[in-house]
Amino acid sequence: MEKLIRYGIIGIGGMGANHANLLLQNKINNACLASVCDMNKSFANNFADIPFYSNVSDFFNKEKIDVAIIATPHRKKKSGNDLGTKGSGGSGKCINYM
Repeated sequence: MEKLIRYGIIGIGGMGANHANLLLQNKINNACLASVCDMNKSFANNFADIPFYSNVSDFFNKEKIDVAIIATPHRKKKSGNDLGTKGSGGSGKCINYM
């Protein structure tokens, strides 16, 4: 059996919501939505069973994810160091900017 890949999404507006729906509908093999992060806390209502964070550092440090999808507007994109991953010390997390 293949390992289940745990995805986290930062930015759950337009494109982030599309990615989340694909994961929630099992349209991606061996993948699940493990956590979500957005500054707009009202989006948490859409993900009742998924850990939700409004702080990027907590998102990376408190959840076990294998892949992070950054789906924020282009003007808000930051480097991995700015997103709180600088101190992750070889955590092996893949960051995918969308």
